[in-house]
Amino acid sequence: MNNFFNQYKIVIQAALEASTAIMDVYAGDFERIDKEDGSPVTIADFKSSKIIQKHLATTGIPITGEELEKKPFNVRQHWEKSWCVDPLDGTKEFLKKNGEFVINIALIENNQPVFGLIASPVNKEIIIGSQK
Repeated sequence: MNNFFNQYKIVIQAALEASTAIMDVYAGDFERIDKEDGSPVTIADFKSSKIIQKHLATTGIPITGEELEKKPFNVRQHWEKSWCVDPLDGTKEFLKKNGEFVINIALIENNQPVFGLIASPVNKEIIIGSQK
């Protein structure tokens, strides 16, 4: 049980640190970058992703993420656990500076979500849910 709570403390710390980095970018001027699929991304997406990845890597659980290089499916299909991360969900809203964006982190076990975190950097709120 202790390992369970330690993992979630790590996730919360990752979200707090990523929120700070996102808000630092949000407060200034930043550029829109278009991905190959035409969707927007900013330096805040990349900074948040890097911070979250650094923290989650300490759990030893593989990570998939919106701004991370994807492992081949033949590798991922055998993962019993993995983190699923969108380091800045709502980049279009971030670009509009309307505050309608969040950080999403979920733990997947045996293809089922067992833990989720949604953090609102603007509202300084974190919502978590878990099956355990």
